[in-house]
Amino acid sequence: MQTTTKHSRKMTMSLINEILAVILLIEIILLAGVIGYRIGKESACVQPVYQFTLQIDSGTIEHEEENNPKPEKEANDQAPVKDINNEVKVIEPVIENLFTNEEIDHITKTVWGEARGLSKTHQAGVVWAILNRCDDGRFGKGVIDVVTAPSQFAGYQSGNPVDPEIRDLVVDVLDRYSQEKAGIKNVGRVLPKEYLYFRGNGRVNLFSKKWNSTNIWDWSLESPYE
Repeated sequence: MQTTTKHSRKMTMSLINEILAVILLIEIILLAGVIGYRIGKESACVQPVYQFTLQIDSGTIEHEEENNPKPEKEANDQAPVKDINNEVKVIEPVIENLFTNEEIDHITKTVWGEARGLSKTHQAGVVWAILNRCDDGRFGKGVIDVVTAPSQFAGYQSGNPVDPEIRDLVVDVLDRYSQEKAGIKNVGRVLPKEYLYFRGNGRVNLFSKKWNSTNIWDWSLESPYE
C-alpha cells in the first residue's frame, strides 16, 4: 500500500514538473516575442510627416511636407506676366497738320528766292531758320509774319513761283517739325534751334545765332537729304 502511494506521488510530481516546464517554455517564447517586437519597432525606418502653418497677410496656407524634398519648379513653370487686358498697347504721338497751304506756299517762295540751286540740306536750313524764328516769338506771330517782316528775308517776293520740288522739300521739313512738336526726337533737323540768321557769301548761305556773327553753323548734324 505504501509502495503504491509513493509511486503516485512521484507521478504527480513529474506531471507538475512537466506542466511547469511547459509554462516556463511558453513564458520564454512570449518574452522573446515581446523583445523582438520592440527591437523591430525601434529600428524601423519611420518617415514622419511635418505640418506647419504659414500666415501671409490675408490668408493661411497649410503645407505638408515629407522628409523627401520635393523637386524645385523650373523657371519655365512660371506663368507669363500679362497686362490687365492681355494686350500690348503702343501709344504714338499725334502729329497734327500745323500749317496751311498758304503758309507752305509762302515758305516755298522764300526758299526759292534765298536758296534755289543749292543743295536740299541748305534749302532745308532756310526752312528751319524760319521755324526757329516762329518759335522764338520776336519775329512775328506765324510763318507769314516772319517771312514778310520788313528787311528780313530779301528773297521773299509774292510773285516768286511755287516750285513743286522745293514745295515737296518744305512739306518734308514741316512734317519733321510737327513730329518734333509731338515729342519725337531726332526728326532730322539740319539746323539747331538757336540759329536765327543767315546771310549769303555769293555761293552759299552762312547761318548764325546772331546777325553778322563769325560763329557760322558747320552742318555737323546728319542730314536726311545727303
